[in-house]
Amino acid sequence: MSKEPSPILHISGILSEKDYKKAVRASGLRRFWIYMVIYLLMMVLIPMIVTFKDLYPWLRDGYIPFDAFLERIFRSVIDRGAWIIAVGFIAFYALYQLWFRPVRAGKQMRELDPEGAPLVYDFYEDMLVTHIDSRSGENTVRMHYTDVQRKIKETKYVFTLSTGQKNRTGLFKAIMTPEEEKNVRELLKERCPQRRRRS
Repeated sequence: MSKEPSPILHISGILSEKDYKKAVRASGLRRFWIYMVIYLLMMVLIPMIVTFKDLYPWLRDGYIPFDAFLERIFRSVIDRGAWIIAVGFIAFYALYQLWFRPVRAGKQMRELDPEGAPLVYDFYEDMLVTHIDSRSGENTVRMHYTDVQRKIKETKYVFTLSTGQKNRTGLFKAIMTPEEEKNVRELLKERCPQRRRRS
């Protein structure tokens, strides 16, 4: 009878609701800044491009001077009332990502695991096995290091491994010692290709 291989790194602990909410809030903050930069660029660039397209023939034919041309382009951004809507959208999105989403996630976790979620991370030679034991039942996820197709994302609270757009595993640092956190980082860097999937 063959003996089950032992993990090269074993980590276990209880993830509290507070630590889980912190991790969710940190991921929301990162997402917030990414989308806000994109949104604000669109708010600035689209009116400028439209105004440039409308006024360029007038500039080319000498009907308006260059300084007036530039002034009209910049005014196309400043004078639009859309900024009021933009500020409202940003405030709503910040509230959603930094308050509502973490609170909802914490509530869902509290319903399943009122005393915290027992987590086990077993790192073997060729794969990671994550085990979660909650009221809804036991859940074991196996992920081969070679299946990690995107860059590993690391925040203050979690390592996120992704094998596809919707297939992700989070490794929460709250149950790790500083030494374990360092070992996990080095092991993942060594064994995961972290390449982007080509379409």
